[in-house]
Amino acid sequence: MSDTYDPSAPQPDPAAGAAEVAPPVVPAPPPITQPAPMPAAPLSEPPAAPAAPVPAEPAPAPAAMAPTLQQPAVQPSFEPAPALAQSAPAPSAPKGKPLPWILTGLAAVAAIVFAFLWIGTSGDADDLTKERDELSTRLDSTTDELVTTKESLDTTSGDLADAQGEIAELTGQVGDLTVQVEDLQTQLEVVPDLAVEVELTDEQATHLGELLGAKASPALSDQEAACFGRAVFEEWGLQNIVEFQFSTSPTNSQILTLARGIARGLVDCNLEPSRLGINF
Repeated sequence: MSDTYDPSAPQPDPAAGAAEVAPPVVPAPPPITQPAPMPAAPLSEPPAAPAAPVPAEPAPAPAAMAPTLQQPAVQPSFEPAPALAQSAPAPSAPKGKPLPWILTGLAAVAAIVFAFLWIGTSGDADDLTKERDELSTRLDSTTDELVTTKESLDTTSGDLADAQGEIAELTGQVGDLTVQVEDLQTQLEVVPDLAVEVELTDEQATHLGELLGAKASPALSDQEAACFGRAVFEEWGLQNIVEFQFSTSPTNSQILTLARGIARGLVDCNLEPSRLGINF
């Protein structure tokens, strides 16, 4: 085939030539093989994706089939290459393995500590429950005592109010009685002086003489009886006469005082002891 262009030479019809000329044959691309899985790296990092294969360039067409300047060039069509599937990274192994006996020991120690804590907590809870029950019982008892004490206080307050009224009344009575006692003491202080001033009347003296000389023979006259009774009264005294009259068993002192009075009466009134039946 000459490289010179001859315009006189018959040229093929472009439309017919395009229909008759076959497209160039493009060889198929080589098959894509799956990459072998790479060994896992020590660190847990995914392996790098393999580089996409570069498609092979089509082989040059033969010279006889090369298009001329009048023939349009046919662009080769390539099927898209299938996408490469990313392989899942293999799990990376841990850097170090913990020893099983360490884990077992830690679990045992934790169980023992938990048991001790549970036992101690249970004991403390029981003690707190007992203490709470005791405090509740004491609170109830103290509350009952408080109520009883309040009732007693109210009753005592009422009694005290009544007693205060009675005390005021009794205080007034004591004041009145004090005045009466003072009056009686004053009267008693005056009584002994009045007793000394007591004198027998003639009738009283005669009656006393008749009693003392009841056994006289002959009997005493009124004048003799009055004289004898007055002499005995003055010697004996009113107090001794009263005590002797109401005494069931006269003492020797009373009898001696009476004898002195009778002797004085006999002397003052000129009476013989034998007349009265008295023997000295």
